[in-house]
Parts: sequence; structure tokens; C-alpha cells
Amino acid sequence: MTSVFRLAILETDKTPSSISDTQGSYGDIVERLVRRGFEQAEGPVPELQITKWDVVKAQSYPRLDEIDGILARALGGRVIKNPKGCELSVTKVDLTPSGIDLFGVGHLNLHQMHLDTVVETPPGMEILGSSAISEVQFMYEPGRVLGIQGHPEANAFIIKQYLDSRFEQNLIEDREYQEALSKIDSEHDGDLFAKAIPKFLFEKRP
Repeated sequence: MTSVFRLAILETDKTPSSISDTQGSYGDIVERLVRRGFEQAEGPVPELQITKWDVVKAQSYPRLDEIDGILARALGGRVIKNPKGCELSVTKVDLTPSGIDLFGVGHLNLHQMHLDTVVETPPGMEILGSSAISEVQFMYEPGRVLGIQGHPEANAFIIKQYLDSRFEQNLIEDREYQEALSKIDSEHDGDLFAKAIPKFLFEKRP
């Protein structure tokens, strides 16, 4: 009998219509990433059952007895506006030895879309990778937490919609906008990140 792994995706925002019309909701986008990871998994894996919950508009939450666990406590880190500026579009993330062990490569190229940066990791968290302007690109506690600054679930189309929107709202400068566009079609390692998802989900806690 095939075992079942149930995963709940909490949707904390709505995708703009320019994205949702072709890419779906945030939950749909993340679901595709996770399923790509399971398709790449080595050896047998459980049947994957994914549910998506709108916790903003519908304020719909999964029942606690229907999922394996919910990360429901503050982790205690510190986040600030990055004084070095926005991190946008495809960006190289150099991995630590533990990051190399998890992802199997020395670095990942991942889409980014943020100004905030983590400057203090929560207790017990390990840093798996850093970029030129963000020291903490991944926070990791084996079997419990895998936090990521970038957007492995995104593609060039999705990032372009957000870049256009932020530029039109004067949230990013022309220089930042043009630089981001120049990298937007560069190699993106979302599938390499996806491959590590089952490994993280099924690894044993120390």
C-alpha cells in the first residue's frame, strides 16, 4: 500500500491578474515546484497530496488533524531593509558546505524580488548560502525548517510582471529595473532547489 504525504500550502497573498491568468495562484505556482521536486526524487516516495488555503481573503485554514504539522511559532530572527539595496532577478547564491550537501552543487542561480534581508538568524538555524549583498539566503534546521530568501518557484514571466509593477510604482529605480531585466532570462536553478524538497521533507531530525 502506497503511503501518503500531505502538504498544506498557505496562500498569504494574491497573484496579480497579469500572472494568475496564465500561471495561477501562488499556491498553484508553489505546487508545481514541489511536484517537480518529487518527480526528481531518488528511490520510492509517498503519494503527494497537496491542499491550498487562502488565509487572507477567505481566511481558510487546514484542520490541525488533517496535516502533519504547521510551523506556528515565531523563530526569533531579525530582518531589516537591506542597506545595500534591492535584490532582483536571477542572482548567484554561493553555498556553504552544508548547502552543497543538500543541493549537490556549489551555487544556485535563483530569482530574487526583495529589499528586506535577514541579519540575525533564529537560534539553531544554519546558513546554507549567501549572495553578494545578502548573507542569509537560506535558513536551515534539519527536518524542521528550510527558509529561502529567493523565489525558486518563479520564472522570467512572473518576475517581469513584478518588476514592471514595482517600477511603475517608483519602488525601484530605473538603474535597478534595467539591470534586473538584463539578467531575467539567465539560467535559473529552480528545479535544482525543487529536487532538494523531498530530501528535506523526509530527512530525520537530529
